Amino acid sequence: MATYWAVTALRRRHGRRAAGALRDQLDRCRADAGDDGEPDWAGLRVSAPRRERDTRGDVWWCYEASVTTSPPPAPEAAGTPVPRAAGAVPAAG
Repeated sequence: MATYWAVTALRRRHGRRAAGALRDQLDRCRADAGDDGEPDWAGLRVSAPRRERDTRGDVWWCYEASVTTSPPPAPEAAGTPVPRAAGAVPAAG
């Protein structure tokens, strides 16, 4: 189980756009870390926007989010039969 954090800044308040950008960043963080776990997107919480000014005086709306992943599924144990798809025919051998 791991938790990933992301931050994004937009020129205007736009929670839906911020959530999409944050989700993309979180997906890239997971991929960069080699995390094969399943992210809990239902648990994704985007912070209320925080108004900040940059060095030129421009206003930006900053959002933060985090997501936690569950561990990847365990590999099949040796000797455990693997379920077949419906209608699958075993190979002759």
